[in-house]
Amino acid sequence: MTQTLKEIAELKPDLVVNTINGDSNIAFFKGMNALNKVKVLSYSIGEPEVRAIGIGLVEGHYAAWNYFQSIDSDENRRFIDAFKLEFGADRVVNDPMEATYIGVKLWAQAVRSAGTFEPLRIRGTLANQSLNAPHGVVSVEAETQHLWKTVRIGQVRGDGQFEVVWSSESPIRPSPFPTYHKKQEWLKRVRELTLQ
Repeated sequence: MTQTLKEIAELKPDLVVNTINGDSNIAFFKGMNALNKVKVLSYSIGEPEVRAIGIGLVEGHYAAWNYFQSIDSDENRRFIDAFKLEFGADRVVNDPMEATYIGVKLWAQAVRSAGTFEPLRIRGTLANQSLNAPHGVVSVEAETQHLWKTVRIGQVRGDGQFEVVWSSESPIRPSPFPTYHKKQEWLKRVRELTLQ
């Protein structure tokens, strides 16, 4: 990590894109703080990670997610209130938690729509599902069964929450297939796995 931080100091970029996961972020942000003006955009830092790393080390830096606890909507307030009632008033909610909630809600809607717990029938109705999620409307993309979601960039505030500084105007169509593979190969493999 020290070599990476030295290279960042020499290059003096305007922004560093961070794909580090877990506890290594603590050492990374300690090192980045010494570089002062270099901002970081992270893909795995949410509200619980901000607390674990230390607000002082990440304040002013950025994260890219679909969901931030600070989103101001009735649906989000209900989600947060229910979560805190169940798990404690001092707990925070993050994007992976909201994504799990969305998955369960969409599955339940698909089960009701199919009228059965039979997996292939549920899968068949899943493509017609949409939900007003805590972060906004999500819809299942019929061909890939991935979600249309709003994309956001948030900046860490002094209270450990995120200020949304950019948001897509509407949900973005999912693009789940790496460009180095052909989409049809991926779909064939998905079908094979679901029929096993």
